[in-house]
This record gives sequence, structure tokens and C-alpha cells, in this order.
Amino acid sequence: MTQENFRSSDGWLFACLSNGKLDLYHIISTGDTLNHAIFKLDEINDGLSRLESEGFIEIIGSKLKLTKKAKLFIKNHHKRFELCIPQMLRYRDVFEKMKPENEIIYKQYFSQDEYEKTIKEYCRY
Repeated sequence: MTQENFRSSDGWLFACLSNGKLDLYHIISTGDTLNHAIFKLDEINDGLSRLESEGFIEIIGSKLKLTKKAKLFIKNHHKRFELCIPQMLRYRDVFEKMKPENEIIYKQYFSQDEYEKTIKEYCRY
């Protein structure tokens, strides 16, 4: 059984997933807005794998759904009137200290080609 800690980038990624779409452009653009950095492909694929294996998200086709566990996590770590960047930093800190309880099943949600195409499209602006 693979037992790894979550990464700080998992909290950053989790903060980007509120729109309900498994959309690489949205993940990259939201991540850049929150952290002034662009996710690497492995941060996205591995992070989604950890979040899905641990039951924070469900992915059905091209739809991403936050689970009850994710909604409870948000409720427990929410501060009233907090801006999105401090919230992302809190998620990052919490995830970095957590150990997954389940075996992590790594998947490739996005290919290298999809990633490169999306980066080119995003960086045009």
C-alpha cells in the first residue's frame, strides 16, 4: 500500500476545484490567480489522484464533484469574510500535515500534450 503524505500543492489544487468541471484551463488559470504560479502536470495528476483516492472529489466523465467529505473539510476550515488567497494558504497548510487513510491510486487525468496545449493557450494572454 502506498502511504504518502499529501503535498502542499494538493491544498492549492483543492482550492481551485470549486467550479465542478474537470477543466485543465480552469485549474491552471485559477491556480495562477491564487498562487502566482502555474501547476506542473504531475502536481495536477498526482494531486487529483490523492484527492480522489482519499474521497475529497469524485470524477465522473468530465465532471468533478466535491464529496460530503470535501464539503465538511471546507466547513471546518472556513473563516468568515476570508479572501481566496488566505483560504488557499490554509488549505495548503492543512493538507500538508494530513496523511491519507486510503491507498492512493495514481491516474493520468491529463496528458502531456493536453497540458502543453493548455499552457500555450493560457500564456497567450
